Amino acid sequence: MYRAIKIEQARKVLEQLVARRTTPSWLAERAKIILISLQGVSPGRVAKRLGVTRNTVKKWVKRWNQAESKLRELIEQEVTSSQLEAKIRELLCDAPRSGAPRKFTR
Repeated sequence: MYRAIKIEQARKVLEQLVARRTTPSWLAERAKIILISLQGVSPGRVAKRLGVTRNTVKKWVKRWNQAESKLRELIEQEVTSSQLEAKIRELLCDAPRSGAPRKFTR
């Protein structure tokens, strides 16, 4: 029960990201993948419901599961919801990629 209460805070942050109009679509989609998966829906059904590939669902669920203990530690430290949201946003961002450095600057 205690574990469920802790993760409930992270779930609320995910729901807020999905509901916010200013959330980028890629971030909202990844949050939806996690939310639906947390309900026990299979990766295939999540993929079909959201119109993404099964591998996409597996990738984001795997990342979430790997980071879950770190998120739980943050919640136990009683961080603010904005700090928790920042960590979840960071988790749902693309990983750095290799390749040539940018040639143009902003």
